[in-house]
This record gives sequence, C-alpha cells and structure tokens, in this order.
Amino acid sequence: MIIRVLRTKLSSFQMIIIGFLAVIMIGTLLLALPISAKAYQWTSLENAFFTATSAVCVTGLVVRDTAAYWSVFGQIVILTLIQIGGLGIVSVTAFIATVSGKRISLLQRNMLQESISALQVGGVVKMTSFIFKVAFAVELLGAAVMLPTFCTKFGVACLDGEELKLTSMEYKLLCLLAKNTGKVLTHTYITQNIWGRSWDNDIASLRVFMTTLRKKIESGPEAPKYIQTHIGIGYRMLKVD
Repeated sequence: MIIRVLRTKLSSFQMIIIGFLAVIMIGTLLLALPISAKAYQWTSLENAFFTATSAVCVTGLVVRDTAAYWSVFGQIVILTLIQIGGLGIVSVTAFIATVSGKRISLLQRNMLQESISALQVGGVVKMTSFIFKVAFAVELLGAAVMLPTFCTKFGVACLDGEELKLTSMEYKLLCLLAKNTGKVLTHTYITQNIWGRSWDNDIASLRVFMTTLRKKIESGPEAPKYIQTHIGIGYRMLKVD
C-alpha cells in the first residue's frame, strides 16, 4: 500500500534517487558486518558508508585498502555496488526482471527511459539488454587482456603456511627484497624500482611501508629475522635456513 502511494506521489527522478540511496544504505550495512573484513571485525559506519557511496557513485575513492582490508565477501559487495552504480539501479532492476521473465510495467518503462536518456519509451527494454551485454562483454575482454599483467605483478605471500595480509605496495617491496636476498639495497635503488623515481618524500614513504611490512612478518623489531636495516643506506633481506 505504501509503495503504491509513493509511486503515485513521487516522480520518476525522485524514485531513482531513493533507489540509489537504498542501495547505498544496504551496501553500508553489509560492509559494516564482520564477514566483510579480512580480520573479521566490525567496520565503522562512517567508513562503510563512505566506501558504499564511493562504489555506487564510481568515484574510486577509498578509506581502506580494498585488497588488504576487505574479505572476498566485502569485495563482492563493493564490486556489486560499482556495477549497480555504473549501470543504474533502474536498469539493473529491469534487466533482472527481464531475465526472470517478469513483465515490465509502463511506469518502469518510463523510469528506464529517463534513467538511460532514451528518446522514446518504445524499445527501452531491448536497449537496456543491449547495454548490459555490451558492458559485460567489454569487462570480460578487459579482464582477459589485463590477466597476464596481474598474474606476473601480483600474487600471494605466505609465512609459515599462513597467508600474509599485505597491501600491493608491501607486496612489491617484499618481492624486490626477496629477489635480492643477501644484498643491501639502497634507498635510491628501492624507490627507483618501486616508484620509478627517488625523491626525499619517497624515502620517507619507504620507511613507513617498511615499518608496516616488518610488523606483519617479524616477530619483534628488536631482533629482525627477515629484513635488516642498514642505517643511512637501505635494507637487506636476510637468508633464512
């Protein structure tokens, strides 16, 4: 009854806005759950809300490292929000209804027309299906093209049989050190290989990343087992028997 009243009193644009707000709120609640974080902990509502809003609006802004902080479930939620935001809540709803064999009402067709800026109501359902097919085809093609690069540049690091929760930058540093085990790598050498340049700010950032990396792989900073600091020079990956 309430939904019918809203349909008669709200315009199509207002219903589209409400739909996007509803998706953001649902995404916020899902991302706040412990199952969405790799550490299986509650995420603050402000961080979850920002992430959900950013995903739906497809801005690319984050407050948490997506690969390091969010679990597979959380990443799926974020990916779903990005898809809904990019394709449009009305288009996604209509596409699901079409796939499931349900009839699209005239009101829904009018909303579709406005959401995809179609010139006329006729043919909007077919146009929506075409948009989805092209979008998924481009995404699959892009994934296939980038797969070789991702496979060579990204991977999983394990210590004592357990996966390390590393950020992409920490993983790059660890790989660089591991490839040069036993060698002292200067600050300049590391920053040039990681960032392609060597500025004072890069060296300061390098120290921060090294500190976080050590916290994840070393049992204690006072007695390093894997990474040794050469003050004023750089770092060295120690050989472990």
